[in-house]
Amino acid sequence: GLCGVVARGDRVLALVGMPHHPRCATIDDLLGEVESKGIAFLESLGGPFVGILQVGGTRHIFRDKAGRRTLYHLPLRGCHYFAIESRALHTLPDYTPEILASSVAQYLSFSFVPGENTMLRGIREVPAGCYLKAPFDQPVRYFQPEQLEPGRPELD
Repeated sequence: GLCGVVARGDRVLALVGMPHHPRCATIDDLLGEVESKGIAFLESLGGPFVGILQVGGTRHIFRDKAGRRTLYHLPLRGCHYFAIESRALHTLPDYTPEILASSVAQYLSFSFVPGENTMLRGIREVPAGCYLKAPFDQPVRYFQPEQLEPGRPELD
């Protein structure tokens, strides 16, 4: 299937979830798609997934179009940590979870914390349909829902 880790030369691709691709049956096939399209391979990938791609010295972390899988990240003491559950980041030895009052107010108003913020200091969420390129500071949107063609199951 399309989940797992594959490496070829200076390229590494790791995927978790249930991704699907119209032309690729294996994660090794998908790495071939990366070799021809670069990070734009994400535009053809469907289903719930999160992943990391390294090509040469460039790293990307990414999330599915609909946001069905969550991906959190935390910069801490010169390193960058990633997890699919924020509580995994709580266990880092140099991190002390601290609830942000502003995020609590947003949560009580909207029943969620909008945007990339979370309720914990320093932990951010990768927005749906986006990837982050090292140094992981600014999300790049690879999917625009308004560009969907009628009848195409892009979010499946």
